[in-house]
Amino acid sequence: MRRMPCLAVPAALLIASGGAFAQQAESAGRQPTRPTSRQEGRPPMPIIDVDFAGGTVREFVKAVQKAAMESAAKTPVNVMFPAEAADVRLEAISLRRVSAETALATLRFAFGMQGQHQFDTTNMTGDGDEGLTFALRYSTGRGGQQTAAQPPFTSQVEAIIAQAHSLRDLITTPAGLPQSDPSLRMSPDTVLGALKVAAELEAADSRGAPAQLLFHPDTQLLIARGTGRQLQLIVDVLGQLHRTMEQRREALAQSETRARKAELQMVELEGLMGQAKAQLERATSELRPAQAEVSRLEQLVASGNASGTDLERARANVDIARANVRSADAHLVMLSKRREALERGLGDVQPSAVEAVVAIYDLRDLANFKADFNAIVKQVIGDDGRMEVRPISGDTTGSLVVRAPRDRHEILVSIFNIARRLKTNEPKLPGQTLEQLIEKTRG
Repeated sequence: MRRMPCLAVPAALLIASGGAFAQQAESAGRQPTRPTSRQEGRPPMPIIDVDFAGGTVREFVKAVQKAAMESAAKTPVNVMFPAEAADVRLEAISLRRVSAETALATLRFAFGMQGQHQFDTTNMTGDGDEGLTFALRYSTGRGGQQTAAQPPFTSQVEAIIAQAHSLRDLITTPAGLPQSDPSLRMSPDTVLGALKVAAELEAADSRGAPAQLLFHPDTQLLIARGTGRQLQLIVDVLGQLHRTMEQRREALAQSETRARKAELQMVELEGLMGQAKAQLERATSELRPAQAEVSRLEQLVASGNASGTDLERARANVDIARANVRSADAHLVMLSKRREALERGLGDVQPSAVEAVVAIYDLRDLANFKADFNAIVKQVIGDDGRMEVRPISGDTTGSLVVRAPRDRHEILVSIFNIARRLKTNEPKLPGQTLEQLIEKTRG
């Protein structure tokens, strides 16, 4: 760390809060001593509140000086610092009931112990002084020196924090759903691949390091480490993957519910058809004796051994029996048609996610991340699909042509849309649907 001689500081770098002390220090011409604790004969230390909305080191020092003069002690505060530190940008700082020395010492922690800028504060006040004097020592860290010509405070100096996310709901199939169906869960590699693409896109836009990702298989926890903005991006991507998986599981659950309902209806219909067949058989069995009775009575009437009234009654019974047969037969036909319709419906509600379709993913505007997207495709489609590269006119990088089941395409489309939104920095950018990609492929 470069040390700054106390007496060889240019006058332009001395910021004083009051003129009396500056005149005394100039006339005395001596080097102040460095006290290690508060001693008798020194000015009272102001207790201050500081609400700094963000800005440069110079502006923060002025805010501390102003608060010191407005405190009960009203002690002037003089601060020396190198010219290159004056325009270093700070985030907002809010302090309550602290000493002026503590307020200045907070600069040491403004960028972290290994941050881009390093500050250290030394109390230079001597016995008999009427004002306080502090020296700020400044050096640049690994991020390099920042000057007034550089952009304002960026994510390079944002605080790095860590978050843990459970991936259990994504990588395991919930109870009550088919555990053997791979479309109802994602592999950890698929999830991490999607997060990696998002993190690298964000890092490319912000010209910083991407968020760090670590998956712990035993606990199924994802540990993400990065800035607040990077961690919010991780939350957003995980949320999108959760919504995609929930939609698929809900669709399958609804399909299975419809299938179970149709099966129950089929069981009930089979019972009704059994009853209808029995009624038809009974009506048919009643028709034959009625017809035989009519033939017998016709012979008796012809020989004069029976009356015409008996014959008419027998013929009426035949008509009733025939009507019963027609009614039973019509009821059975109606039930048979209902069964045929229900069987067709059962075929419709079966999951269609296994149907393999072809879709082209145009990666011309994501060429730098094509290898990552390629790896994600391989992880998602597994052994159920085939991937190839087919160049598009004017595209030297090629685009991915994926043949896979629909449920696997849904994951890829979700990741594809997330990557596009990150690239354009438009969170609400409308995404493409699988049907749109398929239609474009066919065209």
